[in-house]
Amino acid sequence: MMLMRTQAEGKKVIVVQDPEQVANTVMLPGDLESILLMLDGKNTLRDIQAALTRRMGGQIVPIGDIKKLMFELDSNLLLDSPRFHETIDMAVHFWRAFRIRQPFHAGQAYEKDPEKLNKMIEGFYESEDGPGRPSKKGRFVRGLLAPHIDIRSGGPTFAWAYREIAQAPAADLYVIFGTAHHPSPGPFSLTLKDYMTPLGIMPTDTDFADKLLKKFSPEWLTHDIVHRGEHSIEFQVVFLQQALGPESKAPALPVLAGFGQPINEAAPPWENADITGFLDALAETAKESGKRITYIVGGDLAHIGPRYGDSNAVIPSDLESCSEKDHAMLDLAAKGDSRAFYKYIADEEDRRNICGMPPLYAMLRMLEGTTGKLLRYEHWDDQPTRSAVTFASMVWHE
Repeated sequence: MMLMRTQAEGKKVIVVQDPEQVANTVMLPGDLESILLMLDGKNTLRDIQAALTRRMGGQIVPIGDIKKLMFELDSNLLLDSPRFHETIDMAVHFWRAFRIRQPFHAGQAYEKDPEKLNKMIEGFYESEDGPGRPSKKGRFVRGLLAPHIDIRSGGPTFAWAYREIAQAPAADLYVIFGTAHHPSPGPFSLTLKDYMTPLGIMPTDTDFADKLLKKFSPEWLTHDIVHRGEHSIEFQVVFLQQALGPESKAPALPVLAGFGQPINEAAPPWENADITGFLDALAETAKESGKRITYIVGGDLAHIGPRYGDSNAVIPSDLESCSEKDHAMLDLAAKGDSRAFYKYIADEEDRRNICGMPPLYAMLRMLEGTTGKLLRYEHWDDQPTRSAVTFASMVWHE
């Protein structure tokens, strides 16, 4: 389980989340954090009671109150219990039974009704911060960086990216690298399922995927249940479908990337056999296919402040410093230099929590040497925790 510290109605709270997104998300009072941290499988209820009693200066906490909390957590599938594992097994069973990946975030992060969704996206293009409506045809897009932040917060920045797609000649295949926010067995997860959104179904190019898997097919690569609740690709598919229009039949290849730990020069991705094995196989398959491919990244940049593990609240000077570092990092990405891009983050020991590093590194490997251009740079303020997330749109043309 994941614990996130935040505030609600001016009070400190702990949000408990299931990385697999099978369990319910529960918000608990902040003063329960010490108890939650003791739920490591080693401490008994009596151990927890004793620790709380010491912390409260000898005042005994009734064991019944602790059991009541455990019952609430277990009822919401937030304990490593038989109830949780039975539910996980059932979710995996149903996931494998269906050919189509359902729109997990429709009706929450974006409009569920197709007409309202189109209007929502068009509003981002036409907003004060937007790029304006797509116009004349431009150059073919080889690579694109778009955010995966909440659509309502970053909509105009998404639009800056996808206007490039709307104005470009259509690709034969769109390879979408999304940030994997939750653990998976390997550095990449490829799904053969089609992605559905309120705007229709975007087919996955299973023929291309089959050829790729003949070159490189470790078991972890197709462990794809991590796609079930992940938003980083789903958001890209929504904007991509809207940019291409309802007549488009172009397929996608959805790939989640998550190899962010540790980020240091002692263990660079180009020395990791799993990472290079997949990317080399992808490059070879792309070349042999003869297809014109557009690579898309759904990735945000820095995550700073207490919500993301920093001790101090974010102040304006922090944002200025972060912006300078983000731009220096993106300048390296614009040069198509995957190693320099990674080394910049490694030199900082990833202090700014660049969650989009894995998918952006993967795309830069595919585009090595191709020149890119920054289109839009923004940040989102999380006022309750005085934290911030930065994000951007970039394009790499043919």
